[in-house]
Amino acid sequence: MSRLEAHVANEHDDLARRAANGDALLLHTQGGMSLQEIADLKYAALGTVKAWVHRARAEIARVLDEADR
Repeated sequence: MSRLEAHVANEHDDLARRAANGDALLLHTQGGMSLQEIADLKYAALGTVKAWVHRARAEIARVLDEADR
């Protein structure tokens, strides 16, 4: 795999992770689903879903903090 292909694959993986994080947060906060319900829906461990939600909230906080500067 070339360096360019590796970079593109890494960027794709990052986008996929961020999408999973955002999906979990939206299902939980806007959809009213429990974290366990999301885990069951996504076929993921409960701890994984908790991490997704935590990362999504952290990303939102980071973006808001940068916007205040």
